[in-house]
Amino acid sequence: VLTFLGLLAILIMIGVNTGAIRQLAQDYYGLEQDGLTPDEFNHALSTFAVLLVIFICISGLIEAYFLEVIYRFYVFLKERETSFNFNFDTCTPGFTPNNPPNYDGMLG
Repeated sequence: VLTFLGLLAILIMIGVNTGAIRQLAQDYYGLEQDGLTPDEFNHALSTFAVLLVIFICISGLIEAYFLEVIYRFYVFLKERETSFNFNFDTCTPGFTPNNPPNYDGMLG
């Protein structure tokens, strides 16, 4: 969910401001236009964009994995909470699964 919102925010930011991807590349990738030809700069900028998308996808997969682990643990706890199998018949006084032999007298 957070990864999707982050991707959506980046797409809106790029749609509103055309220089946003350049600013992101400059801030996070250290990409400077000085000393680069326009073709080299465009290639480096597209490399940054591809790496950014790959990073967002990987972080989304990691987030989904952790959510799956947390959900599985929740289900495990829920099953443990509701799976107490009390067999009250075995706790009834005078009831035993196998009737013991009857003893007549003290020495049997």
